Amino acid sequence: MENTAEDIVETFKIHASVPENWRDVSVWAWDYKSSRDASEVWPGIPLEPEGNGWFTGELPCWVNSMILCGNRGSVQSVKVSFRSKEIWVIVTGDLRCDVSYSMPDLISVYAKVPVFWRNPHLWAWNGGHDKNAFYAWPGGLMINDGDYFRLSAPAWIDHVIINGKDGGVKTVDIEVEKGRNVYINVNRQGDYSLSYEQMPAAPDEPEPDFEEGRQTVQDDFKAGKSSSVSGRKTAFKKAAVTAAALILSAAALGFALHSRHNRK
Repeated sequence: MENTAEDIVETFKIHASVPENWRDVSVWAWDYKSSRDASEVWPGIPLEPEGNGWFTGELPCWVNSMILCGNRGSVQSVKVSFRSKEIWVIVTGDLRCDVSYSMPDLISVYAKVPVFWRNPHLWAWNGGHDKNAFYAWPGGLMINDGDYFRLSAPAWIDHVIINGKDGGVKTVDIEVEKGRNVYINVNRQGDYSLSYEQMPAAPDEPEPDFEEGRQTVQDDFKAGKSSSVSGRKTAFKKAAVTAAALILSAAALGFALHSRHNRK
């Protein structure tokens, strides 16, 4: 049997970038005029990974509204309306959706961090619009590229923080130029060097204060010497008291034996 016009459903592609901690990404879509849903079961049409943090799927051409969902529908974006054509959607930190009908502008943030900065993350935002690129602190988990870590971010960001140990250690707020890839090298103190061309050398770390260290050692030595002298004095007093007690005990014993001899 041939398909009728009503049986043929044209579709268009959706590409979605969602918060790093979302799993089981899906889209709940509908037509806002008729309230007709594209799926019969919540949380909607599943999206498949297509690389670099993006997910993709197909939507029927008659839909014009949607919510992006993660973790089997337990987290979701705000509602967004759109035209029915290939679409790229970025779920931002406040769960709003940035919609584009061509591949959106992204930049790459590269970072070198100390070895003990485990699981480095990127936190990024636009200060003028008070808009975060990621859903929650500490941000997006950066990808290990061998010599450094990297992560894509929207081109509209103008501030970043590189952090490690799941946010336990971090740089200060770093102002960056919008629309440019950025390279950041962080030393053990959290100080950083920045470049827009290539990874810069790490900033110099402060020299240790040897005079302060020497004074500390001297103070410790004096304190230890004083404690040693005091300990020797205490030990001498204890030994003297013990010796005196032994002498008295011996004298008393001798006197008792002498008295006993005389009685015989």
